[in-house]
Amino acid sequence: MSEERYYLHRDGKGRFLLQSATTGVVDGFLFPAMPGESARAFSYDYGSVEYPDRLINLADFPELADMPFFTIESCAHYQLSNYFQQTESQSLWPLLGSFARFAGFSLDPDRGSPPTQKRTNQIVWQYKVPNPKGSWTIPILDLWVSEQGCWFCTREGEVLVINHQGEPIQQYALPKLTRCLAGCEDAPYVSCDDGNLYDLTAKLPQAIYAMRSANNYSYAYQILAVEQTPHALSIADAYGHLQVLNTDLELQWQQHRADYWQSWFLRSDPETVYLGHSRGVSAYNLKSGQEQRMHPLAAPVLCGDLTQTEIIVGCSDRNIYGLQKTADSQTGETRMRTIYTCTGMPYVLTLSADQHSFFVGDYTGKIEQLDLNGNLKTSIQLQAGAIAALKVWGDRLYATTSQGVLICLERLA
Repeated sequence: MSEERYYLHRDGKGRFLLQSATTGVVDGFLFPAMPGESARAFSYDYGSVEYPDRLINLADFPELADMPFFTIESCAHYQLSNYFQQTESQSLWPLLGSFARFAGFSLDPDRGSPPTQKRTNQIVWQYKVPNPKGSWTIPILDLWVSEQGCWFCTREGEVLVINHQGEPIQQYALPKLTRCLAGCEDAPYVSCDDGNLYDLTAKLPQAIYAMRSANNYSYAYQILAVEQTPHALSIADAYGHLQVLNTDLELQWQQHRADYWQSWFLRSDPETVYLGHSRGVSAYNLKSGQEQRMHPLAAPVLCGDLTQTEIIVGCSDRNIYGLQKTADSQTGETRMRTIYTCTGMPYVLTLSADQHSFFVGDYTGKIEQLDLNGNLKTSIQLQAGAIAALKVWGDRLYATTSQGVLICLERLA
């Protein structure tokens, strides 16, 4: 694999953040060497040595012009979470929105303020993922609901099935972290950070498709979105790859754009696949794989869903946008409208069963229901971390959180 390259960003304290040019994820802070310093002595004291040719936008920072090399001062996710909560770092949040969701941060600049709430919604039941290894919480990253119950995957590489009464009935263990669940039949497919997609219809998970190429030897391979419809199975990763399989799980086509980082949003209709990423939303012809258009947005796309006429997406600038699916016949342009501005960064968005409204969950634990014009219908504040997944099923709304809680709510009115 090629050597990693980075974008530099300056924070409010004079430090430099390193953002991966491959995934868009923040890898840590830059720690520079002094001019004339020995690389051998520097590496002995501080670890690995990186050279300025790895920095794409170094010319924008003249104070680093004489830096001979540097190292990456990495931080654990919880340390970066505390760092981004500080006032000086708030200007970086639009840039780091997709990374915040990747890391499972629950950032709340207005922590302690009372939530806006039109009525209180009853929690029917809740289930917390047990952790026999310690007291830390295990985030639930995705959710799929069927007649059998609620399937959810965790950061520990597990898939658990809970029935509609909140009782555990099945459990699967996979080799690495599990991120995505998608299906339209009896059981979902699940993605794993070993680069494979697994089938859960048997007693043991069966690897059915490898997203990672044969010459990719990285420790983990992040598949961020999987979408199954009666027409196709679509898979997107953190590195700008999109692959579409037919119903026999045979590859139909693939696309790769290195500048399309962190593809959290992936939906399709009978004719088009829609991919949300760091630059906006791209529309691909479902049969040929040709990119038909790209809707540019000012901030990374974190979540979304489709109506008959619009692509509704939530972005890290806290706005919910409606993007017209088809271009105007005369101008060739597509209309974009701002539907709503959230108080917290939206992590997940799903339409109601009748498609007359949608639900959005944010990193503060708030769930809001809005109509398609952006009018707030209901709001509820949960105290269990960031909302990681939302699913409507019958008269219930199911939510999972970054603190490892599955919550069953009565359907919002």
